[in-house]
Amino acid sequence: MRALRLVVRRSIFRVWLLGVLGLPLIFIAVDYVWGTFGFLDLLGSWAYGAKDVEAFEPRDDVLVAILGSLGIACTGFTLKEVIAPRRLLVADDDGVHVPLRGPLRSTDGISWYQVKELRAEDDALLIEVQSRGDLPEDPWGARWVDDHTLRLDSTWWDRSPESVLGRVQALGFRPILAPASLVDDPLRAAIDAAHAAGVQLGAGDDEPAPAPLPDAPAPASSTPPPIEIPDLPPAAPTSTPEVEEPASPPPPIELVVADVTEVEPASAPDPDRELDRALDQLLDSDEDE
Repeated sequence: MRALRLVVRRSIFRVWLLGVLGLPLIFIAVDYVWGTFGFLDLLGSWAYGAKDVEAFEPRDDVLVAILGSLGIACTGFTLKEVIAPRRLLVADDDGVHVPLRGPLRSTDGISWYQVKELRAEDDALLIEVQSRGDLPEDPWGARWVDDHTLRLDSTWWDRSPESVLGRVQALGFRPILAPASLVDDPLRAAIDAAHAAGVQLGAGDDEPAPAPLPDAPAPASSTPPPIEIPDLPPAAPTSTPEVEEPASPPPPIELVVADVTEVEPASAPDPDRELDRALDQLLDSDEDE
């Protein structure tokens, strides 16, 4: 997933204007050295009229050299910005990155934890930081308004500082932005007074309630109003049905208890008696034989 970030580059319109300005200077230098286009001859004949055109002096050579160098620099800078544009400000999840040490140096990073406030002022973006840290004392393309406020010039930016702040908020980055006032001063004073009155009511019940604020709706009561119950006609007495007694009482229930003869438990056989009986039977059988 591609990380969200805001990139501010140089305005392509201003860069093209700079390149258009550099082209005539290059043409003048080429025509001065080689006479390719004849611009200087036409200019000399118009300036001197029927007189002979004076020869160029060494100071003219220096002036043309300066103009030619300036034209080459403007055109080369335009081509460089079209091919590889310079990032003047980058805002991502880590913080704000701005080039503060020169055109050929790397950018300086300001973490969101270091940023205290972001705000737009005229054509500049102001970054208030907790501390300078390792930021340069004399930044390139910016300046310190005070000890903790860095002012970034947005003259060459492709968007306004207000657009940068709105884009930063839309991307969900976490700078501490100065909150805009949502209510006017009279309404804020009324809200503060109502809050103070609520604090006084909660502090003690014996204190009298404060007077309601002017042009303010009365606060709703916390206790609901009593519910009125209409008078109902008295209900007619209801008669309880009498229980009829039976004509004759029911016959009594007789309980018959059967005689239960106790049965003595059988005694356990005596082993000595059984042995004597067996010996007697054996002796009787021997006598009979």
